[in-house]
Amino acid sequence: MDIIPIVGVGTGDAMRVLHHDEQHAKRFRVLKLPLWKLNSEFQQLLASFQNVLPLRYPSDLYSPDNSRLIHASTGGNLGDIRDLLVDCATEAISTGKERIDKSIIENNVWTRSDRGIQELTV
Repeated sequence: MDIIPIVGVGTGDAMRVLHHDEQHAKRFRVLKLPLWKLNSEFQQLLASFQNVLPLRYPSDLYSPDNSRLIHASTGGNLGDIRDLLVDCATEAISTGKERIDKSIIENNVWTRSDRGIQELTV
């Protein structure tokens, strides 16, 4: 009998649904991803993102100022970091800047909501 691994990704609500049924709760382990802390590892993460963003010029995302701004905007949530950087890269390309600077980050900052709704800050 072959074993087929299943990986599920979701929020705390998904975990609660999964554990609502005792059969499911016994079959799956939950691994919670911690939030990123504002430290050198976070700056390395931003450098990794910078390496894969399709921009012509380096953005210096991992600089102390930019990393603080990105961390404050996302709370260290990996999905929020990714979403913010994709939005920033899109603006950098559409404006012809071809790099993410502080003004582009500030233009794309949004406030996270516990319900998953993204609200733009103005």
